[in-house]
Amino acid sequence: MSGPFNIKQSGKRNRLLFWVAAVGTGCVLLLFPLVRSFHVDSAVLAGTIGAFAGAWLAACPAARDRDALLAAGFVYISSIPLIARDALTGCLSADGAAFWLFIPMFSILFGFSAGRAIRRFGFPLPRVVSLVFVFAVAAGSVLVSMYFFPQLYFFNHVFGYWPGAIYDQVVPFPDRMILFRFITLGWIAVFWILPHLRGSDLLLKGIFALVLCSILLNYLMAPQHGLISPESRIQKELGGIHQTKHFTLYYSEEDYEPHELDLLGRLHEFHFRELTDTLKVEWPDGKRIHSYLYGNEWQMQRLTGAKGVSYVPVWNRRPQMHMRKTAIDGTLRHEMVHVIARQFGNRLLNASWSIGMVEGLAVALAPASSTRLTFDQMVVSNDAFYTLEEIEELFSLTGFYRRPGSAAYAVSGSFTATLLQEFPVELFKKAYRRSSLRRGYGYGLADAVKIWHARVAGMEVTEEEGALAEALFTAPSLFDERCPRAWTPVHRKRDAYRFALATGDTVRALTLLTEVLEAEPAWQGGWVAWLQLRLESETRGAGDLAAVAEEAAAAFARHTELSGHPLLQVRLADAFMTAGDRNRALEIRDRQKGSVNDLEIGAGHDANDRAGDDSNYDPDEYLEVGPDSDLSPGPPDDLKYGHDDDLEYTPADRASPVWRQAESAWQRRSDPDRWEKLVRILYKPDLSPAQPPGFLVDTDDPLLVRVFFGEWFRRNPVPAAESLSPDHIATEIAIELIRRALEPPLDPHFFETCRSLIYLASPVLPAAFFEERLGGWMRPGTGEPEGLMLEGHDRHGDEPDLERLVPELRSPEGRQPELQRPAGQDGLTLRPIRQARLEEALRFAGS
Repeated sequence: MSGPFNIKQSGKRNRLLFWVAAVGTGCVLLLFPLVRSFHVDSAVLAGTIGAFAGAWLAACPAARDRDALLAAGFVYISSIPLIARDALTGCLSADGAAFWLFIPMFSILFGFSAGRAIRRFGFPLPRVVSLVFVFAVAAGSVLVSMYFFPQLYFFNHVFGYWPGAIYDQVVPFPDRMILFRFITLGWIAVFWILPHLRGSDLLLKGIFALVLCSILLNYLMAPQHGLISPESRIQKELGGIHQTKHFTLYYSEEDYEPHELDLLGRLHEFHFRELTDTLKVEWPDGKRIHSYLYGNEWQMQRLTGAKGVSYVPVWNRRPQMHMRKTAIDGTLRHEMVHVIARQFGNRLLNASWSIGMVEGLAVALAPASSTRLTFDQMVVSNDAFYTLEEIEELFSLTGFYRRPGSAAYAVSGSFTATLLQEFPVELFKKAYRRSSLRRGYGYGLADAVKIWHARVAGMEVTEEEGALAEALFTAPSLFDERCPRAWTPVHRKRDAYRFALATGDTVRALTLLTEVLEAEPAWQGGWVAWLQLRLESETRGAGDLAAVAEEAAAAFARHTELSGHPLLQVRLADAFMTAGDRNRALEIRDRQKGSVNDLEIGAGHDANDRAGDDSNYDPDEYLEVGPDSDLSPGPPDDLKYGHDDDLEYTPADRASPVWRQAESAWQRRSDPDRWEKLVRILYKPDLSPAQPPGFLVDTDDPLLVRVFFGEWFRRNPVPAAESLSPDHIATEIAIELIRRALEPPLDPHFFETCRSLIYLASPVLPAAFFEERLGGWMRPGTGEPEGLMLEGHDRHGDEPDLERLVPELRSPEGRQPELQRPAGQDGLTLRPIRQARLEEALRFAGS
């Protein structure tokens, strides 16, 4: 008998070699990220290899049925080093064991049964035919699903299961995997029985017919069981539909209100018009884009397999986008670029084979997607001035994934922006379609790199922005995680807490968060959210606010890493002020404000440098809750804080966003009477522009109005309100509040609040209002800085004359207006990323 698993009963040496080879294979896997963990990635690899190996073995002329068990034994013995590694590092999980139980064994048996049937039917070259069949099942079903269905997850009889987006850090075992493996078991039975149907055994034929009917029934029920997600299923589960000229918006009826869809429809058309004009795309009449708007990331994951990302399945036959509610503001324009670029992509993929061009184009045309840094700033901060050779590698078919994610996106977006600004867009479209920059720009590509270097080199970056850019560039990827994909009990409770919060179940969210903090007492952002929820819940129920404040103070005192954290002390002081203990609140403020003022932040520093981005709150990305410009990323995990008397703060501490945010937060709390009103806004359970707190209606303090709107926008990701309907009785009050909030000077601490107010009020207030209030920040474009002129090259064929084209495109006419400091607002500037975001919002108001 032949084959690598041909082990004789009496061959102790062969059995020893079998064990050594299996364990050695597992040790080799330990050298590679992801697959060295006893989880889904290694299970998929084992199942795929096992299916092909099983088919090869079964197709051998001398194969025996028990060879399938030997093949499975080899695969599972090879997992021993992975299990040992995960056990030693604390990464072993029940989900990983479930993946290994339901993927490799069934895949091996599927491949073996198929190879056995092919051998018994006497096909020529049975081993080759078996391998081709297994490959066709593995690839064919994926290609069919990609073309007809928008989902990112796949169930497959060969590799078992692919969970969805490659960025998912945590992958739990899906219950529907069990049902799918019953279908695999049915196919195993079909292949096993098929060669024996030549006889007259009616019972065997009856069993065969029943198995086939069972498989057919399960395939017909696949959408209901979540094994596939056709558009019809997604549309039915979301329930809502809203149409504009070019879009059909399918939205979750439970999570969106009609007035929100009015704004989102206008935003879709606004970005569509701008992008088609920029890319010079003639969109076919009657060709509608389907935009799927999910209520939250869990609904999106269940229906598509994408949890933490928005995406566009460009390969699908129908143009479409998929986004969750909290991500629409930052991803709508980016994803729409992918959709519109279908018009000049290649015919098979509807895009470019170069991921650098695909993502670079979207980044370049959606500069306001970020709320922290421009990609030019990231390039400058990390000295990522790639050479011509490095640029060509980045934009090659596989070069994008060879670079760290942040670097790849930043450089490709920054360089693509230069190409679009300096050269005709048709050149990029040609390069995009052919997946080669050389095909579009020819010998002028070297000149384009020089122009890019000259343009980006003049970008100004503050110390804080440079530190943030460096942190983003060096952030560990999924491949660097100690326990990638692991779904620990703490992960489960964190996820359940966030789900309860997203669905409005604050009671359950608070209970789960308390349990998480018992396991992770050093989680600073968790304590901030806990205190916020406690104060909101007690305010709602008229509970004992003083007891909440004392409980928080005791908790912070027990954990030294929390007791001196400046932003937590801000919230603790808020708790005492909410409870009416003004003296205790002032005591905390005076103690903490003294240490913050020692940081020498104030005179001589730009007010904008002290402010963090007050963008929409994401509990996984930001530390603080609330609009007090406390939403920037917190300090590194290894940066510990203690009492002022116990810890000497370093210059790095003093330059961190946390300290700068604390300083600005204490400034707002300088007046006790204002402070009492401020906390009544921050911790009020329900906020509405239609029924604002009574003291806001008569206040002449624009800060309180901005705090009110900032907190309301944090809780409502889509800035649209029924209170601004022209025939609504409260419209006059809401509009008056908006006028006060936008009183000059523009406060950089509330930049995102002001931007959201533009979207909120644009259907009611005329564009002239925003031009009057915010137009002082605009100035005509002055052209690009002096750059490098193109060097001459020998031209061949239809190479573009770049020397002639670039000077023409550098003329200042037609450039978008830029932001400047208005007269009388010395010391106040806008960061480049905020310039881009404000310009976009003002263009929308004028549209």
